[in-house]
Amino acid sequence: MSARAVRRPLPPDDRPVIRAQVHLAAGRRALWQAPLHRRFAAALLDLVVLSPVLAFCAVIYVRWYMSALEVPAGLAWYDFLAVWLASHLGRALGFWLTLAAAFAIGRYVIAAFAGRTPGMGLLRLDYTTAAHAPPGPLRLCLREWIAMISIAAFGVGWIWALFDDAHRTLADVVSGVYLVPREPGRPGDSESESE
Repeated sequence: MSARAVRRPLPPDDRPVIRAQVHLAAGRRALWQAPLHRRFAAALLDLVVLSPVLAFCAVIYVRWYMSALEVPAGLAWYDFLAVWLASHLGRALGFWLTLAAAFAIGRYVIAAFAGRTPGMGLLRLDYTTAAHAPPGPLRLCLREWIAMISIAAFGVGWIWALFDDAHRTLADVVSGVYLVPREPGRPGDSESESE
């Protein structure tokens, strides 16, 4: 019989340390990603900040597309149900997609010009890539459109983050963007290196 080494899974507390050591061994600074609860709080703050824009889009959508539906009289109950479901569920889905698109576009425009969203600014978070460079506008656009699809699909990207080892949302994984804390004293922070 030959003895085989059995790989035991690392405890959850050791995984970020090992990942940071791999980055450092490759000659790169480690990424200290922001915790999931701070990233979620930043998204909620962005929702609050963008709520007037979302309310305006909702009013416009309701005024233009959700006018009263007239169902022809004399339909059988199953035809009436089919017509009612097709018109109302389609309109509700369109309403949801309109709000998700307005949220994604608002976040993208703010992030493209300011470098971060308002929620990220209040919680001191920054965008970065694996190469420790700020992401370009196309990468941010990809991130926000994937996030919009995730929001429209009832939060699939945030559910993904719960099961991902690094707790990155689906939009972050696809676009290659990291959200890192902007705190003094963090390894590789430009403010702490200049002192």
